[in-house]
Amino acid sequence: MSQPSFAANLANHSLIRFAGVGAVSTILDILFLNLGRKFGLSVGFATALGFIVGSTNGYLMNTFWVFTKDADAVRYTKYLALSAGGLLWTELIVHALDQSLTLNGAKLVAVAVVFFWNYTLSKMWAFK
Repeated sequence: MSQPSFAANLANHSLIRFAGVGAVSTILDILFLNLGRKFGLSVGFATALGFIVGSTNGYLMNTFWVFTKDADAVRYTKYLALSAGGLLWTELIVHALDQSLTLNGAKLVAVAVVFFWNYTLSKMWAFK
């Protein structure tokens, strides 16, 4: 039997899968952030809306694809708790950078910071 390719091994690594889930979740997050602003929500509410939509998508995809666990109320509660911490970081970063960067630029800085927060706590606590 032959060894899996480097690319196949990499694609099966939880960090890479988590990053893929994060990319999809980030697209949804930014989409809903911008839709919220377009429909008159404040930056804070629009940021929260986008984050909630992205986090819900992230929970579902991480549960079934990255960490291959059964969905349950305890795991979802833990994921929401760590996401709330991520939302706090996101709100602080977007608010701090909104005037010096574009809204989407500030959001992308927040995404980069919160990615490491979410992965570490997901792997060590929520999906353990």
